[in-house]
Amino acid sequence: MIDELKHIEAQIPIILCKLEKVFPPSFFDVMVHLPIHLAGEAQIGRPIHYRWMYHIE
Repeated sequence: MIDELKHIEAQIPIILCKLEKVFPPSFFDVMVHLPIHLAGEAQIGRPIHYRWMYHIE
């Protein structure tokens, strides 16, 4: 799973660059860069059920 996350982490900037070629600049906002951090957060935090903020649910 870690190898897959590293591969995904390497591919996300490439995909974002390809999207920037297709869509106009007005399509992108500050939130577009967040996928870059998702793979790293998944490696650090592991599965979401261990760090979910609503433990009662």
